[in-house]
Amino acid sequence: MKKIVAFFLAMTFLLGALPVYTVSAAAYSGTCGGEGNASGVSWSFDASTGTLTISGKGTMFNWYHEMDMSLAGGYGYNLEDYLPKDKDYVYTPWYSLREKILHAVVSDGITNLGDFTFSGCENLKDVKLGKDITVIGHAAFETCTSLTAVSIPSGVTSIGVGSFFYNTKLKSISLPEGVESLGHGSFAFCYELQEVDLPSTLTTMNALSFAFCRKLPSIEIPAGVPGISGYTFYKCSVLAEVRFLGNLKYINQEAFTECFYLNNLIIPETVTSINDTAFNGCRRLVNFYVFPGSYGETYCKNKYTDDKYTISTISHEWKVVETVLPDCGNQGYTLEACINCGLQRTVDVKEPVGSHLYGNFSISSMPTCAAPGFRVRTCSVCGNVDSVEIPALGHKYNPWKLQEEATCANEGVETRSCKLCGTVETRYLPKTDHTYTAVVTPPTCGEQGYTTYTCVCGDSYVDHYVEALPHTMGDWEVTTAPTCTEEGIKTRTCTGCSYSETESIAKLDHTYTTVVTPPTCTERGYTTYTCECGDTFVGDYTETVPHTMGDWEVTTAPTCTEEGTKTRTCTGCSYSETESIRSKGHELGEWYTVVDPTVDHDGMKQRDCSSCDYSETAKIPAISHVFGDWVVVEEPTCTSQGIMQRVCVNC
Repeated sequence: MKKIVAFFLAMTFLLGALPVYTVSAAAYSGTCGGEGNASGVSWSFDASTGTLTISGKGTMFNWYHEMDMSLAGGYGYNLEDYLPKDKDYVYTPWYSLREKILHAVVSDGITNLGDFTFSGCENLKDVKLGKDITVIGHAAFETCTSLTAVSIPSGVTSIGVGSFFYNTKLKSISLPEGVESLGHGSFAFCYELQEVDLPSTLTTMNALSFAFCRKLPSIEIPAGVPGISGYTFYKCSVLAEVRFLGNLKYINQEAFTECFYLNNLIIPETVTSINDTAFNGCRRLVNFYVFPGSYGETYCKNKYTDDKYTISTISHEWKVVETVLPDCGNQGYTLEACINCGLQRTVDVKEPVGSHLYGNFSISSMPTCAAPGFRVRTCSVCGNVDSVEIPALGHKYNPWKLQEEATCANEGVETRSCKLCGTVETRYLPKTDHTYTAVVTPPTCGEQGYTTYTCVCGDSYVDHYVEALPHTMGDWEVTTAPTCTEEGIKTRTCTGCSYSETESIAKLDHTYTTVVTPPTCTERGYTTYTCECGDTFVGDYTETVPHTMGDWEVTTAPTCTEEGTKTRTCTGCSYSETESIRSKGHELGEWYTVVDPTVDHDGMKQRDCSSCDYSETAKIPAISHVFGDWVVVEEPTCTSQGIMQRVCVNC
C-alpha cells in the first residue's frame, strides 16, 4: 500500500511540477531532464514495439523510491543506506509502463543515466546507451531480470549503488577504461554472470559488488584497487581463480565466503590486513603462496595450521609489460610486472630527447551549433598532435511558433527551429482553466442534494452537498403475524419515497392441553402438556404406590446340607421378593461295625443319613491280649533250661 500511495503522490507531483519534467496527456511522452535542464531531455514510448526512447542533451532527472533489498539483508549492509538521503519518492514518468518496456534507447547527448531509470523493468531485453554518458546512476537497472548483456559507453567513470542489482540473466559485463568506482552491490545477485572485465582505471570496489554471482569462475583485480571490501565476492560458489595485479592492502570480512572452488591463492607482499572471516567456507582453499617475511606469511601460518594446508613462499619474477622510448616531449621507460603477484614497477627511465617542433595550425573540423570544432598541429619530430578546441557556435533560434493551442484538456505546443542547423526545440504551454456550468440536484428524504459542475471538455465534478430531508413515516402494519414459535414483523413506509422500516413483534405464549398418567407401583405418575405447535413438556409428577404381595411359595426345597428358597410376587406388577429356607440337617441311624478290632489294629464303625448318601465313621479301639495258663513245652535238663509257653485267646 505504501508503494501504491507513494506512486500516485509522485505522479500527482510530476504532472503539476513543470520545472522538473512534464508528461503528455497520452502518458506516452514527456520531458525528464535534470535540475536546470527540465526540458532538455525528453522521452517517448512506442507501444507497438515496446521501445522506450530517451533523447536530448544534458542531464537526466534522478528519481528515487525504495529498493527490494530483502535479498541483501543480514550481510552487514543495507544498500539503501548508501543512496541519497532525505529525498521524497519520485517515480519515473514511465513507471506505470515498466512491464511493457522491451527495448530502450538512450541517445547521444545525454550525460548521465538517472537514478532508478529502468528500475523494475523486468521485461527489458536490450538497451543501447549513448556515447556521452559518464555516470550509471544508482539502481539504474535494478531487477531488470531479462537483460543478458549491456554495453557500457567508453566515457563512463562511475557505476552507482545497486545499478545492476538482481539482473538474474546478465551473463557478461565489460567495463571500459575510465571506470573508476563500483557502488555497493552494483552487480549483486547476477546469478548468471560468467565474464567480468575490470578496467585498469578502477580504484574503488565497494561492499557486495559481486555477491551471489554464482557462475563467475575467475576475476582479475586491477592494480589501482587498494583492497577487497566486505562481502565483495560473497557466495560466488564457482569462483576458482582470483588474481591481484597491484598494491593490494586489505581483504575485509567475508570477502570470499563460500567460494567453494577457490583452491590456490597468491597473497601479495603489499597486504597488511586480512579479516579472520575473509575466506570462511572456502573448503578447497588449501594452497597459499606468500612472500617471505610478509604479513600474508604470518597470517597463513597462524591460521592454517592443519596438515592439509600448504603454505609456500615465492619471490617476485619480473616480466616486461611495455617499453616506451623517449621522444621530444616525454620520458622513456620500461614497465615490468611480477608474474606471481601482479605488482608493477617502472625501470630504466630515460629523459626526453628535446622539445616538440610543431607546424602551423590547420582546422580539422568546423564547429557546429552543438559541437566544438578543432584546430590541430603536428610535431615534425615525434608526430605528436596538439589539438585546440574551437567553441561550438550555439543555436540561433527563430521566434517561437504556436503549433497547438492550449485547452483545458490538453497542453499547448510551441516550437522553434535553429537558423543554422534546423534543430527543432519544443516547449509545452500550461492547460487553460476549465469553464464549468452548474446543475443543482435538490435533496430528497432519502438522498443528499448536490451541484454538478461540467466543463465543455467533458471534465466534471460534484460539490456543494445539501443534507437529505427527514422521512415522513406512515402507520405500522403487521406484515407477518407472530406465532408461539416465531416473532412477527411490522412495517411502516415513508410517504415521500420507498424507504421503509421494520420491527419485530414478540412471540405469542403457548396454549397447552393436558394428559394425566396415574402412578403405578413401579413408576411415578405425571401430566403431559402439549401445544398445537408441537411444543411439549412433562410436569406435575406423583409418587409411586406400594406393591401388593401374594403368598410365599417354596421354589427350592431345602436339603440336609443346603438352604431352600421361597418367593412371593406383586399382584400388580412383576416385582417379586425371595427368602431362604434353612437346611434340615442329617437324620443318622444306629452305629454298625464295619471292621472288627484286633489286638494289632483298630476296628471301624459307621452310621448313615436316611435322607441322603451322607455317612459318618468312627474308630473301634484295638482289643488287648488275653493269655491262658503256662504250659511246659520242653522239660529242663541238667545242662539246659526248659521252656514254658502261654497263648492269647484273642489272636
